[in-house]
Amino acid sequence: MANPFLGANVSIKCFDGLGVYQGSVLDVNSENQSICLGKPFKNGFACTEPQIVLSAHIIESIKIVENIDEPDASVASTISVPKPVPKRAHRPVSENIAHFKPNVNTTPNKQFAKPAPKLSESPRKALNDADTFQSALFANSNKKNPRHKWTERDEACFGESIKPHQMMKEFDFEKNLALFNKKAVFEEINANQRPDVVKQTDRPNRNYKNEEVQSRFRQIAVPQTYYKEYITDEGMVVPSLTPSLLSQLLVAMEEAELTFPRQAELMGRAVAEVSIPLLGGPHRLNPVNSQQCPVVVVLAGSHRPGALAVNSARQLATQGVDTMVFLSHPTLYDENVNRELNLYRLTGQKITDNVNELPTSNVDLVIVGLADERTVKIPRPIVSWASDSKSVMLAIEPPGSGTPGIPVKHSLMSGLPVAHCQDNGNLFLVNLAIPQMVFSRLNIRYRSPFGSKFVIPLHPKE
Repeated sequence: MANPFLGANVSIKCFDGLGVYQGSVLDVNSENQSICLGKPFKNGFACTEPQIVLSAHIIESIKIVENIDEPDASVASTISVPKPVPKRAHRPVSENIAHFKPNVNTTPNKQFAKPAPKLSESPRKALNDADTFQSALFANSNKKNPRHKWTERDEACFGESIKPHQMMKEFDFEKNLALFNKKAVFEEINANQRPDVVKQTDRPNRNYKNEEVQSRFRQIAVPQTYYKEYITDEGMVVPSLTPSLLSQLLVAMEEAELTFPRQAELMGRAVAEVSIPLLGGPHRLNPVNSQQCPVVVVLAGSHRPGALAVNSARQLATQGVDTMVFLSHPTLYDENVNRELNLYRLTGQKITDNVNELPTSNVDLVIVGLADERTVKIPRPIVSWASDSKSVMLAIEPPGSGTPGIPVKHSLMSGLPVAHCQDNGNLFLVNLAIPQMVFSRLNIRYRSPFGSKFVIPLHPKE
């Protein structure tokens, strides 16, 4: 009598990571305890040999995935074919044929009269008996693999391909967002709340009258309090200085040997650290790919902010940034500006005093050092170029009233801030490592608000 398993497509998993084989059963040899597969596949790839023979001692499990030939009439069997599932792209062959595993219920003849080994017994021990070799070989062929459960779920969700016409219609986000009435939903939620539930958002602002709490957040006090205060991310209050008190602080720093060159290096480094993320960080500043080098234009005046801007241009140039320095008044620069320009010339990058030579596009960042507290007006050509530029504007120590005609997005200050208007954008305070005794000479009670950071953001205190 012909073997009922001949011609069946099977999937055989082997021990010790030898792989998974698929193919049609050509022969089952009980004497040699081996099985021969035709048109074999290993791990989803076709084998070079037309036939392979697998020994029983390397076989971990066998699953019947498809019957090609109808069994003999004397063997009662039923085959149920599941509904075809769409084939998923880039899917291994072993997963595609795994869905066509029929449920075969056979009545064994004399050849399979002996009972199959118990599940608790070792498969190797069961295969030692030649008479029970075929029974043990196919005993667990219909056992469902737990992985199939997840595979079937994936196919149910992602198996069907997307039609081209489904991708042509754009989704209207604004129209669908307008269908959601947030106010009505929140009113309904509030109406269904229990009366004893107190919402966090309805609590009144706490009034910190406790002196201990106030002293913890007010650790900087100045003798001449200006009308504006700022607060750090940690909640520490930073008062603003009057322009006259700021000038006295700069003089005291010079007298304490914290000279302008030292201040310029710290300030230029801070500007570079703030600018690099605005330029794209490591995605743009890549030494291997110099073709995507960012471009920065530095607008420098004939004063302290101008010298700091030139210093930041030099430090950005050493980081691989393509920079250009524009001089607004090339004949009126003081000693500090000339010193920074001499260092910047060593980078080999461009310096100009002609607005027409400034790039009109592809500028990633503009550093503005055009105004201090004494600046009244900026030349119109520079203002026009800055207005036409779509780049991010970053100012260095601008006056509290802002750079005339040029609103910026970010501003960096050193020491302690003055009261700034909205044209100066987001404010950042830079640590110049000013000694405590310098503040004490000006009757300023000072405790550093920087903590572990070198540059901190400031927010207006309401």
